[in-house]
Amino acid sequence: MARQTITARLGGRIRTLRRREGYTQAQLAEKLQISPSYLNLIENNRRPLTAPLLIRLAQLFDLDLQSFSEDESTQV
Repeated sequence: MARQTITARLGGRIRTLRRREGYTQAQLAEKLQISPSYLNLIENNRRPLTAPLLIRLAQLFDLDLQSFSEDESTQV
């Protein structure tokens, strides 16, 4: 699978997770210590989800990192 496709899916997964947890982009960005505009770019697949940011997301939402695996059957 192409790297771009994997990245594209991750942006949508982040958005879904954020909405499910009831956060605005500004609120989640503050918790992740990034700007709201950067989070918006990630959610819209214009910036990659870095490993440190992925780890912060997993800690914040108490997620297993496997939930971000390439396997489409795995949901956030």
